[in-house]
Amino acid sequence: MKKILFIAGGIWQKSFVQYLKNKGNHISIVNPVSTPTTDLCDYHLECDVNNSEEIEKFILDKNPDIITSDQSDISTAIVSRLSHKFNLPCNPPSVIEKFTDKYEIFNFASSIGIRVPKTKLVKSLIDVLDFDCEFPIIIKPVDSTMSRGFVKINSSKDIDEDLIAHSLRFSKSNTLVAQEFIDGDMVTLEGVCSGSKHRTLAVSRKRKEEYFKSGIVSDVRYPADYDHKFLDEIISLNDRYVEESGMIFGLTHSEFIVKEQDIFLIESGARGGGAGIASEIVPWVSGVDSYDIFYSSLMGEVVDVKSLQLQERSALLRYYRKEDVNEDQAKRIAKLEGCKLFSYNFTGTQFQPDFNDCRYSMGIYLTENDEEMKLVQKNINNIISVF
Repeated sequence: MKKILFIAGGIWQKSFVQYLKNKGNHISIVNPVSTPTTDLCDYHLECDVNNSEEIEKFILDKNPDIITSDQSDISTAIVSRLSHKFNLPCNPPSVIEKFTDKYEIFNFASSIGIRVPKTKLVKSLIDVLDFDCEFPIIIKPVDSTMSRGFVKINSSKDIDEDLIAHSLRFSKSNTLVAQEFIDGDMVTLEGVCSGSKHRTLAVSRKRKEEYFKSGIVSDVRYPADYDHKFLDEIISLNDRYVEESGMIFGLTHSEFIVKEQDIFLIESGARGGGAGIASEIVPWVSGVDSYDIFYSSLMGEVVDVKSLQLQERSALLRYYRKEDVNEDQAKRIAKLEGCKLFSYNFTGTQFQPDFNDCRYSMGIYLTENDEEMKLVQKNINNIISVF
């Protein structure tokens, strides 16, 4: 049994916490409030995950063997810093910076020959106005999550102090990036690293016409429907970024924009994809339980990820607006033939009708293949009309 300190205890952390509990470990968790995830744990340290002083006191008192998290951008740097300070298994903070600081991501990608949108570090209205780039552009905090603070700007006349202030509200460092807007499809890649080698396990495609608004997607489809040669090119770029970053082990979630045949890296994170992607979708689509590999790495083992044999089943992650679906309709969808899993949360604060970020209601659909998925989607559309 290991003593594990888990950082963050929201809904998307529950699966990995349960996994660790099932392995017989003693779990302490840091989260400001009680949740179903914190209820699973042996001890709940009720404080903000950024409260370094309180967390470090706890570490000195309890001497955990491992500090970890999952599906949380906020926790990634904290886990690395604390683990490094107390000589526990980790990726060094200098490595993790390449997965948490959006400006550093672009700098590093450019340095190793991976194409990125034109980007500038900005802190004020004047900085944005001085950005030498054709419109439209986007601005976003260097350190935010879940699309918070993301703004698309179509012309210079749309830029004002209020807009910049809105985006800055979501940045702890009070810093933004201004970036060329690439009008293409988003490709997300989920992977796992062990022994400094990386393997991409699942790839999705978010078509540009399937967005509620810029930065907020409606449908995330697996597998990505590109020809194998082009898909292999995207995967190769993803694997290269992770391996050349110096990452030793862990889960990854990366985003690229594809415009025709041009491929641009947008972000790369040293954690599993949120909204159930790491826990539900990746093992289904790929046939690989990446938590097993992550856990083995935390235990000091090295897994040969390059030799993994992958499956390619279908999945759909669909986000819903408040007006799109009610609980009765959700229950009917859950009973559809061919739908291997339908997970939903259509109540309370999970609805985000103003789309300030992507933490709103979602459904996960898993099928054996694309034909079954098309049938499931047709039946869903007979119950609700979303688009």
